[in-house]
Amino acid sequence: LNHALWQCALAYHHFTSIEAMSQHLASFLKAGGVLLVADNIDTRSSEHSSTNEGDTHNESSGPYPTPSEALDDSETHSHTKTPSNVVPHKYGFSHSQMEAAFTFAGLSDFSFTQRVRAKKGKRQADIFVARGVKPPPPD
Repeated sequence: LNHALWQCALAYHHFTSIEAMSQHLASFLKAGGVLLVADNIDTRSSEHSSTNEGDTHNESSGPYPTPSEALDDSETHSHTKTPSNVVPHKYGFSHSQMEAAFTFAGLSDFSFTQRVRAKKGKRQADIFVARGVKPPPPD
């Protein structure tokens, strides 16, 4: 499959490994194809935004789960787990986290833009759109 565009809106915070998911989605793009991801901006202080409380990883698979492990939500969505395991990235993502995930996936021309500030009751969420382009194969 060679697609010109893949988009993923408000789902990345549910994936254990955004690096593996970005790599998996990028594998479906043709050269010049674009991956767009919209999700919550981590608005905590910068000293805490490089990691997310509640992140879970399967240590047996190395630093990043395989794409099939990243797509398998049976463990993270088990009804017997605590709420922090239901949403591995409950605070959203920083610019640097998304850029690292897109770089890991081999994407270039990265951009990260705040697009929406949403409110629900007393809760507020800032939503970003991250964009990366699959470069052409080397000559």
